[in-house]
Amino acid sequence: MRCLTSDLTTHLGGELVGPDVSIEGASIDSRTIRPGQLYAPIVAERDGHAFIPAALEAGASAYAKATGHFEEALRMNTRMGTRPWVAQAQREYARMLVERAGPCDRNRANQLLGEAITTYRELGMEPWATQAATLVE
Repeated sequence: MRCLTSDLTTHLGGELVGPDVSIEGASIDSRTIRPGQLYAPIVAERDGHAFIPAALEAGASAYAKATGHFEEALRMNTRMGTRPWVAQAQREYARMLVERAGPCDRNRANQLLGEAITTYRELGMEPWATQAATLVE
């Protein structure tokens, strides 16, 4: 089934990076991308965003960055009271914003990083706070 990348990323709550092109299928695994597909990286055991170059080299027509998924992760982890996971989501969301470098992304990234660093320090997770601080500008 063919569709436009803008239609698919809107439906998934993500953000299209690259041209609005017609695609046939999508994959979350850069190793299985076929030419003409959309690469939709996820953050699991490994951050799929690190494999964007490999997916493009394999023929992906475009890739999506999951802004909506990060927002949902923040809401869910906040609701559950899992403070370390809230801080982790804030840090990874900020990393994505820094890489994307949109008009307001740096301000939002710094806000998220400030909150994550505060939480890490309150929980005694200084190595994580130090790592997050390297992203602040």
